[in-house]
Amino acid sequence: MSEFEAKVSPGTKHAAASMRGDDSVVEEKVRFFEKLASSPGTYSKQSAFHSYTTRTTGGEWFTKSETTRISTSNNISSPPVGFEAYTAKENIIQELPVEPSPVAHVPIVSSAKHANNLFSQSARTNLQEYLPQLLPTVFDAPNFDPIADAQALRKAMKGWGTDEATILDIITKRSNRQRQEIYQAFKKEFGRGEGDSEGRDLISDLKKELGGDFEDVIVGLMMQPIEYEATELRKAMKGAGTDEKALIEILLTKTNGEMQRLVDCYNSLYETTLDDRIRSETSGDLQRLLILAVSCARDEHSFNPEKAHEQAMSLYNAGEKKLGTDEETFVILLGHAGRQQLLAVFEEYKAISGITLEQAVKSEFSGDLHKAILTIIQCMQSRPRYYAKRLHKAMEGLGTDDDTLIRILVSRSEIDLGNIKKEYETLYGCTLLSAIKGETSGDYKKALCAIVGSA
Repeated sequence: MSEFEAKVSPGTKHAAASMRGDDSVVEEKVRFFEKLASSPGTYSKQSAFHSYTTRTTGGEWFTKSETTRISTSNNISSPPVGFEAYTAKENIIQELPVEPSPVAHVPIVSSAKHANNLFSQSARTNLQEYLPQLLPTVFDAPNFDPIADAQALRKAMKGWGTDEATILDIITKRSNRQRQEIYQAFKKEFGRGEGDSEGRDLISDLKKELGGDFEDVIVGLMMQPIEYEATELRKAMKGAGTDEKALIEILLTKTNGEMQRLVDCYNSLYETTLDDRIRSETSGDLQRLLILAVSCARDEHSFNPEKAHEQAMSLYNAGEKKLGTDEETFVILLGHAGRQQLLAVFEEYKAISGITLEQAVKSEFSGDLHKAILTIIQCMQSRPRYYAKRLHKAMEGLGTDDDTLIRILVSRSEIDLGNIKKEYETLYGCTLLSAIKGETSGDYKKALCAIVGSA
């Protein structure tokens, strides 16, 4: 197996193998790329090639031979190997763009198994996403040595007192992949117990040595991203009361692929399934929306522009046009329709009503269902902008919603926190960094600022 093939998931390798046997598909793919890269107003060939080959399921759309062919004929370099490997490992797909713009549309593959089929249909359908440009703020550290980092962390927590500066400097300046290597190195170096002792565990040691919000940031960074979100869900439904805002933020912002991985992780960690837990902690139309989300009920592959007007009219009739509100109509449509379909519905609604669907929802709904429906609408339009608004809400007025602040910064740091920063400054006229500095203090502030990066 080649180094290139080793980075690709089994599903993608299966699709790539089928591609190699169909020269017509290869030719069509190459022509499609070249047309994309030469279209007026689109990205440069280099940018388009890197984005197109690293943002699809499994990490690559083109096979190695196709990559070589395109890069050679167009005088551009191949995508960066490190980012290919990371994307393939984390399987980040269908991320929403910073903002819809008049660039060439590119079909985003949501299942490697039907990659060729989707591509061949692309000229006949409108099932397309804008080419994503995700901007993380945390990257792999150069000259990384997990053993040296593990030893430095052990020294920082050994004996009297704790060297918080060393802990902060190491944990916030390594990628999650590197932190997992540090965790394993720490376990290997210091995890050998004596007698009945189980030995040392890095996360357990960090919890013992740190406290408060600073501890929550550092421990959150040390966890694998999917496990971190699963524990945040558990936290939102544990004990007296339920944090519906956290449930809405985590569950109603996911693609089906992201949701399935989260559900699988949660169910492997806890005795009660996520579905059962939601049913026991929520009720009514909010519960229906959340259950639809965890069931991956959203149809991400269908797009019928002709039907959009009919759907928009049904929402208008269920809300603005009648006395009272037919919540079920909103729940069914917003819980099932895919992003492209909903974007078309939003446009049709504005043409029918004269106001946006978001404005209508603000006057027709209240409480948690209001928050849930607005979350879906805003995320379909721009996920980074949604998170920017959530961060602003967490810091406005008296007091700070530290749980929300930490959760978003930790979970989005290696995905699109750079995009969120840009949206925040556009919306509120100040940088996210300056806002955080004004709301936090001490090592907690230093940790958050390190995650966000420079203004």
